[in-house]
Amino acid sequence: MSTIKSLLVTREPGSFIKLEQWCAKHQIKLKQLPFIKVEAVLDAEIHSTDWIFFSSPKGAQNYIRHYFVVAERIASIGKGTAEILIKAGFQVHFIGESIDSPAAIGQKFNAFIPPHSTVFFPLGDRSKRSVIDQIDAKRIKESTTYKTVDQFHSLNEPFDAILFTSPSNFQSYIQSNSIDAGTHIIAMGNTTEKAILAHNKSYKVNVLEAPTQEAIINLLENLIS
Repeated sequence: MSTIKSLLVTREPGSFIKLEQWCAKHQIKLKQLPFIKVEAVLDAEIHSTDWIFFSSPKGAQNYIRHYFVVAERIASIGKGTAEILIKAGFQVHFIGESIDSPAAIGQKFNAFIPPHSTVFFPLGDRSKRSVIDQIDAKRIKESTTYKTVDQFHSLNEPFDAILFTSPSNFQSYIQSNSIDAGTHIIAMGNTTEKAILAHNKSYKVNVLEAPTQEAIINLLENLIS
């Protein structure tokens, strides 16, 4: 019998169709609710470079909705971001490994590209700069192309498990809500894990290395087995 009867995911409804189906099969109540929203910066300067590096799925979604890709080649921080770009018809020439930290991905990307290549980073206003700081500053162009805005929701219902999809989602959630001692905390990526532990070192966090629905389901199956 599953010890998880309810799951909160800090993402918009419809974001994880396979997960919805899995939860329905296992009679797990699923609530999908984002605690942040992205607002485009419509007057950002777009630079012409050899490469453009997308650091998050939301950043990639926002960019391709409002701007043209003028770089010759595209890089993404991981598979989740790459999937957004590929579905939009783009070829992705570098994809960071899910087992690596953002800083390690930046170092590998820096070693991957030719010595004199230039890179454009469309960033959010809350960027941790984990990747961009690994690249020689002389090769970089950057612009803030979106802003992250908190959405505060006070939830009166407890959840057996919560999947935090980003540091900002956790930070917004925790301002209006608490986490029960028995709740399974799941962090999408190491950066999200660090944000959670920075708030409370006693939390036991299950880290989701790959931001795919299959990885989410596999982790949940391990928790309920």
